[in-house]
Amino acid sequence: MITNNLLNKLIFYILFLLINLISSTSIAPNFRIDCAPIPGENKSKCLERGCIWDDNYDKYHPSVPLCYFPPKTGYRVQKRLSKNKLLLERIKGAKNPYGEDFKLLEFEVEEIFSALHVKIGHDKRFIPPIELNLNSKIETSKEDKLNIEIFPQFKQKLNGLSDSVEFFSFNIVRNKTKIWDTSIGGLLFADQYIQIATYLPSDRIYGFGENPHQSLKHDFSKYTTWGMLGRDQPPDYYNPNSANLYGVHPFYIGLEPNGKAHGVLILNSNAQEITTGPGPHLIYRTIGGRLDILFLPGPTPEQVIQQFQQIIGRPCMPAYWALGYQFSRFGYKGLNDLKQTINRMINAKIPIDVVFADIDYMERYKDFSVDSEKWVAMKEYINILHDKGLRFVPIVDPAIQVNYDVFEKAIKSGAKFVEWERFDQVQHSIQKLYPLTKSTKIMLGIVWPDKHVAFPDFFDFDREGKTQKWWIDEIKTFHDILPFDGLWIDMDEPSNFATNKQTKEKGLETLKCPMNGPDSKYDNPPYKVLNFFLRLRIKLNY
Repeated sequence: MITNNLLNKLIFYILFLLINLISSTSIAPNFRIDCAPIPGENKSKCLERGCIWDDNYDKYHPSVPLCYFPPKTGYRVQKRLSKNKLLLERIKGAKNPYGEDFKLLEFEVEEIFSALHVKIGHDKRFIPPIELNLNSKIETSKEDKLNIEIFPQFKQKLNGLSDSVEFFSFNIVRNKTKIWDTSIGGLLFADQYIQIATYLPSDRIYGFGENPHQSLKHDFSKYTTWGMLGRDQPPDYYNPNSANLYGVHPFYIGLEPNGKAHGVLILNSNAQEITTGPGPHLIYRTIGGRLDILFLPGPTPEQVIQQFQQIIGRPCMPAYWALGYQFSRFGYKGLNDLKQTINRMINAKIPIDVVFADIDYMERYKDFSVDSEKWVAMKEYINILHDKGLRFVPIVDPAIQVNYDVFEKAIKSGAKFVEWERFDQVQHSIQKLYPLTKSTKIMLGIVWPDKHVAFPDFFDFDREGKTQKWWIDEIKTFHDILPFDGLWIDMDEPSNFATNKQTKEKGLETLKCPMNGPDSKYDNPPYKVLNFFLRLRIKLNY
């Protein structure tokens, strides 16, 4: 028979165990990995996927994740495949919020002299079609060389299985400084939701983007998520946010407590994002490809950039005049308006070396054309600019109007354009409007011209290079019309107006991408990175 005294002791003991269990799994607010990065998810969803929910919402620190992954979420080492390659196995526990994790992953590390190249995933995963010089001689002193530590440090059994079921993590180390320390957990790898997190040696991180920043150094005082996907959008100086802009640069320079610098490149071209946390720690997410990470040793910022360019290639040397003062604007009413503007600048002794012309000069915004009414004698004016020592740069957009001789020449030359995967996906109501497209899978969109446009497939690297040859020929022909000194290549993210808009744009039916059904995998993925949820996140981050 249980007495009241014994019952009270039993209840106290159970409560003591529960309190200790909770305290052992809870994570301090500064070191969390968000288990619900889509805003608005509730406690029940959080607990259902095996994550931890914090009821103590702090209005003074609203960026702290309330739903977060438990410690040691991720993978373990199943066996060693070779000297530099491991087979990882998913640990039971918290679920991937946006897909089922691969049960098995390959982890591989390669030395590039003093640099390190870490790959996580499978060879069949998409890799950006970019040529890298991975045989480059990345050199630094012996004491500044980067090394990798893998945990657990297990002994191999004869059957190839490891002795340990412990949580897998790795460190990138220079001497005793941990440049990356993934023991924070959170390694996830589903088809369309991949995540890795790391502690950082300091909060002095510079890079990533392209995003608007108030300072060069990232702000680690709160959790901030930065999207990365090419988008035809300039910075909004009046409404600071972490929106993604034109370029994608998944690369950063980090400064260590002793002042030494290192670089990290995450090679991925899918929609991606990073979250900087007060740990300081970093969380990287992407919705495709694999984790392909290069660690560069520096140890100075200048050397990091030199090593980075050894890997990716060096930029071309710009013309000297291209480093001068340049002037551009949209909205000229005609050539006379441009002339008057430039004359006012010269008379006011405002320095100017290069004159830009936006799409105003074109005939109905068609590429490789000149308005024959408002921009008459443009060639002669360019020669006058040259006589004054000035240069001229017109804009050219990649999208080509499809009822236009430039498009007809492209088709006849065998140039390729971005296409739908199958004929049953084609918007025939648009396609049938134009003789050159009605029997094709070419995807038609809307940009500046008053008719539909097609997007050249510059990744169509056939043996004859027909797309590239056609484009080069058009530029040469255009140069005979306007003796320009350079070209402003715009809207190559690529950009399209009013995608999925139900009403017409400029009287034209808009491009409709599949948002439901089996073809919606890429246009409506399980997780939309910050690029989609920005407006909701602004309230959290600012």
